[in-house]
Amino acid sequence: MNLFFDQYESGKKKYFFIAIVLFVYAVLICTRAPQIIITGRFWAEEGKVFFYNAMVMPPLKALFNSYGGYINLVANAATLLAYTTKSIAFAPYVTITIGLIFQLLPPFLILTAKDEWLKPPLVKLAALALLLFVPSSSEVWLQVLHCQFELALSCALILSLEINTKKLQVFYLIILFLAPLCGPGSIVLMVPFLLRFVTDRAWSRFFQFLSISIGAMLQLVFFYHTDGGRGAQHWFQPALAAVFCREPLQVFGGINSLTTAIILHVRTSFEGSTIGLVWPQIMTILFFGPLFIISILFKKSRVCFWLLLANAIFTGAALFGSIGGAVSQLDAYAGERYIIVGQSLLVITILAMFVTSTSAIRRFTPFVVLWLLVVGTHTYWHPVINRTGAPWREEVQKWQLDHNYSIRTWPDGWFVNLP
Repeated sequence: MNLFFDQYESGKKKYFFIAIVLFVYAVLICTRAPQIIITGRFWAEEGKVFFYNAMVMPPLKALFNSYGGYINLVANAATLLAYTTKSIAFAPYVTITIGLIFQLLPPFLILTAKDEWLKPPLVKLAALALLLFVPSSSEVWLQVLHCQFELALSCALILSLEINTKKLQVFYLIILFLAPLCGPGSIVLMVPFLLRFVTDRAWSRFFQFLSISIGAMLQLVFFYHTDGGRGAQHWFQPALAAVFCREPLQVFGGINSLTTAIILHVRTSFEGSTIGLVWPQIMTILFFGPLFIISILFKKSRVCFWLLLANAIFTGAALFGSIGGAVSQLDAYAGERYIIVGQSLLVITILAMFVTSTSAIRRFTPFVVLWLLVVGTHTYWHPVINRTGAPWREEVQKWQLDHNYSIRTWPDGWFVNLP
């Protein structure tokens, strides 16, 4: 096995290996919910709003339309492209394909990283497996509505990665520019990128900060506006509790009857008090505090500092800006889009922390990775929600017979009213 990986390290075999790994990764993504591929699917507003806008609006207006308080450029462009297909029955396959491409961004960044701690191919493969099997992820699967979260995760990874080749640096800049133009969550990552530039004093870091800042300014100046229902008063306490419940608790404990009951108990405590249960908030501090301290004190583990910082800033903003506020995320199954970035960064942080530790601690890395994978795969092919929905092509046939028919789409209860 070592001989095989040694051959992978350089030349054309390296790119062949990357291509093979990404192909397997893509296959595993597609096998999670085969009905998406078999019948086609738009997800929630992806069909109801974005595809509908592509049909009824002039192309430029649809491309730069702001919905929900911000522009989602990828969703706008992808549904416009989907509308150009010869048959509406096959339009979702355009957005499914584009959604898959964006899901492959984070693993691509890891596979092409030059960082010392990621140099062993087995570590890279472990990182990819951990990303694939994070517990709360099915809501962002194979659709363009939530590519913004894959882009935000990619930005956080770029923040933590060392300087790469010039070609990949240009690719990084494109991602950083695009991310805030697809959702407001990435805007807050300007802060850690500025800090990384100040600490590294490298022009490449300055251009990264500049790229994400330009995208953020365009979003804020031309498209962003406040939208009712987001955020809530006294959000700090439930946000701290939600971080523990949705990150360490679910990443290490999975989504099952026990963790679900714990999270429900924590949520109930906030119904009669703005403070709620204190122990989950303390657990958040006790869990992440030592990780932050270690990442600051030990240079080898410095990558963990940037991962943790990005997690704290993005997750805090996501919980505050989530529909219903932080309290609404005290639910084992709700708002996976607000949680997946934090969970993904947490598993990569744990892996990096073990890999960059002393030789005695590194010995436990396989056991920790194995446990996280067992927990993650428990709900991967059988998620409690988001597994099935109405078959798109059959629904289109009904609409073709009666244009007043509202096409059912995923998840249940959502419809697309085509003109």
